[in-house]
Amino acid sequence: MNRSLRLVALGLGILLASWSLLFLTTLRLIPQNLLLSLSAYAASLAGLFLGLVGLAEYLRTHRLP
Repeated sequence: MNRSLRLVALGLGILLASWSLLFLTTLRLIPQNLLLSLSAYAASLAGLFLGLVGLAEYLRTHRLP
């Protein structure tokens, strides 16, 4: 697997982890904490950024004619 697809997969994994953490907090299975919420939000932004960078790199290297 090349670098761009690894970045997309890593970004997707981080996004899913942060969303599931926030979902479990909403269901009150995990106690609500300001630091936890802020770190999940930051992880969500980082995962989105990594995914977009990986997608841009993939499209740059696999350009259609």
